[in-house]
Amino acid sequence: GLTEKLADETKHARLVMDLLEEISGTRVTFADLLWLPQDRKLSRIRAKYSMRQAAFLPGSKKALARRTETRRQKIARAAVALTEGGGRALYKAASQLKRPGIEEQIVRVFKQILLHKATHKAPADRSLISLITDEASFQRAAKVICEVSNQRLFMRNEQFRFPLTGDELLALQKHARKSVDLA
Repeated sequence: GLTEKLADETKHARLVMDLLEEISGTRVTFADLLWLPQDRKLSRIRAKYSMRQAAFLPGSKKALARRTETRRQKIARAAVALTEGGGRALYKAASQLKRPGIEEQIVRVFKQILLHKATHKAPADRSLISLITDEASFQRAAKVICEVSNQRLFMRNEQFRFPLTGDELLALQKHARKSVDLA
């Protein structure tokens, strides 16, 4: 599953890079892609809960060794997996653009990615559902999901050049924690 996910993500990146080349007329390579600070932080948070993710961080010397996970670790890893993809809203919105020209090119690429993304969450959904058996497991999953999703919001805010203020981000964070009774 991890190999398939990496292959899909690489294909998606290449589709967007090809689109950028088509629009700009300039060659784009993986080395040209920026890794923004909030995205780096998101990766570190995910890695804290998933050794599989930790192994893919730049500079990581950790191997993907098979070891027995505790129930608590399984819940955290499944919760991290559930947060992947951000609900596909970005791809859906971009696939529905209407104006001719560049927007048509964006629609073509993002429709392809949206179709691939439609299958990314299903295994994580099933995995987490089977692990939530009591209040403690729910609280563990909710804590991880809130932490990762909160950082994902900060990452997207940075990615889109900070449309939300710090106070707006904190208000959203507070609301999310309150909705699952996390102090």
